[in-house]
Amino acid sequence: MQNIKKVALVVSASLALTSCSSTGDYGGISTATWIGCAGGMIVGGLAGKAIGDNQGALIGAGIGALVGCSVGFFWAQREASLAEAAEKQNVDVEFERIGATEDETVESMVMVQSKAIIQAEEAGDTKQIEQVVDGSDVVGLSATVKGDIFRTGQTSISSRKHKQFFREYSETMKSSGSAVLIVGHTDSTGSAKVNANVSLKRASSVAAELIRNGFPPENIYVYGAGESQPIATNNTATGRADNRRIEIVTLDNKPEYVSSYIKYKATEPAYAKLRTTDNIAKRSKTVTQQVAQGKANSDASSKAMQEVFGKEHQRSAKSRSYIDFGGEVYRGHEENLFTYIGARNLNRFSIIGQAVASTIEETSCVYDEPTVTTPLMKYSEHRVRTTDYLPGMNRTAWGGKVNEHLVALAPLAVDKSTLEATETPMVFVYEQYSSNPKAKAIKTKKNVDVNIYNGTEGVIYRAFIQDEKYPIKCIDIAVNKKHQNGKFSAFAGKIYYQGPNGLMMADYKPGKI
Repeated sequence: MQNIKKVALVVSASLALTSCSSTGDYGGISTATWIGCAGGMIVGGLAGKAIGDNQGALIGAGIGALVGCSVGFFWAQREASLAEAAEKQNVDVEFERIGATEDETVESMVMVQSKAIIQAEEAGDTKQIEQVVDGSDVVGLSATVKGDIFRTGQTSISSRKHKQFFREYSETMKSSGSAVLIVGHTDSTGSAKVNANVSLKRASSVAAELIRNGFPPENIYVYGAGESQPIATNNTATGRADNRRIEIVTLDNKPEYVSSYIKYKATEPAYAKLRTTDNIAKRSKTVTQQVAQGKANSDASSKAMQEVFGKEHQRSAKSRSYIDFGGEVYRGHEENLFTYIGARNLNRFSIIGQAVASTIEETSCVYDEPTVTTPLMKYSEHRVRTTDYLPGMNRTAWGGKVNEHLVALAPLAVDKSTLEATETPMVFVYEQYSSNPKAKAIKTKKNVDVNIYNGTEGVIYRAFIQDEKYPIKCIDIAVNKKHQNGKFSAFAGKIYYQGPNGLMMADYKPGKI
């Protein structure tokens, strides 16, 4: 890769194109599928994009390290092909170019959306583009794939159109020699640990799909970010849907780029702002309304935050656990410690930068939360074998009667080699099933966390229901690992539930349905 120093912004609105033009709608902007080559110089790169009418008039150009077909045009060409494939399959994909300065450290990376750069150029806002992009070379392309790729709680790809897009992704990229990092993301429903594991397994499912279509497995990395990197609020159904996504990152094939990218994203302060705003909004209608109105940092928001903090953190001075550290009352808009560490400037040309426009500036640890992710793994060294399940627990449904009611769990899926639950189950309660087999089930509204405990003869499948209003608190099933005439059964089980006199328990011995 060429190491080219910062160059001046080039606006070439009148530059004639010699490339072909195939226009389509890209983020609401009519775009050409190729960036033009004229006079032997390619105008493209990290932020460049050929856009315009059916004649493909070039109104955008490149910023920083954007000269040469081997750099900017190389990635722009791929992006255009993938954008065309996404449009053809009707798949929602957001593209971002990835840049790095020549020292290739995590701090030097930057991400920009082509469509955001185009909009800024149309508005004449070129100075801030230069500040964001600076002297970065293009080192990769991120494609954030949204939509219902997986069914609820499952880790195998269920969407045919997304499978087709992944096939075309592999066709476009497999001969490039590039490294591909696949990152799974979830919303914040359920436990952070389960979400991290589910996101890794979903990333592995996409990796398997690319490999089935010819992508070299030795060039694929997988990572489960879980709920740690939101790009939207988790307080709305639309926001949660946006956060459930797969990010496919194609990078120059250098291990340091892959690890640097993971670190760059994981340490992004903007994620703390989104989590903090979500956690505060859950507790305050005033803050929720202020965020919706784009006034999250108003005096009303600060006052509401102060009230929430006051109610949740009162402690009597007479309490044995009270310690006077000589502090003062928290007002909801205290000093922002991120300013001391040289936090990155808000990059409104990236997906995450645009998402934090209406967040609260407050970045205190009080309303933030720990992040749970998985290690970065090379797929060829850590394959999730989706067909190698524990006997009797290969994505099956189990159920049994309890006092005339039917209680079922599905899917029960446990990996044989790791003894991990590969899919998140749902719990179903059919009231008075014995007298009314057509009764509709009461379904769990939230994720179910699963622990597996192994023994020589069987395993304990332990399901925790994360819904305070659900009639069952948790379920334990002792499952026999051996079969009798091909049938697997439970040794015994217990259901724990809330009753009039407190926590209750009942015997439960389900079988495969």
